[in-house]
Amino acid sequence: YELTATVATGHEFRIALAGAELGYDPAKSEIWVDRTKGNVDFSPKFPVRTAAPLRLDGRPLKLHLFVDRSSIEVFADNGRVTLTNLVYPKESKPPAVLAGALDNLEAWPLASIWPGN
Repeated sequence: YELTATVATGHEFRIALAGAELGYDPAKSEIWVDRTKGNVDFSPKFPVRTAAPLRLDGRPLKLHLFVDRSSIEVFADNGRVTLTNLVYPKESKPPAVLAGALDNLEAWPLASIWPGN
């Protein structure tokens, strides 16, 4: 699926996505993806939390996400910061907002590139 969201200025945000969790911590000015909660039993090196600095200087956080069967692509602040993670969910679930004050949230499915799907 594809998802866009606008997080209210200065607010923390967390959302569960396909075996991972995405979040923004305004106190640390950091956006992160935690993939420790999905299917990670195949390698002790796979479960990690990746993060990138993201100062918003009073702007709301704009997110554009692409989530498929095994990856999450995050474009934050109009693409100023990007994160890409492989993920292997234990089961397929729609995204779920865990915390955060949202000004906007939209999601829609993407068609498969594979014939017959």
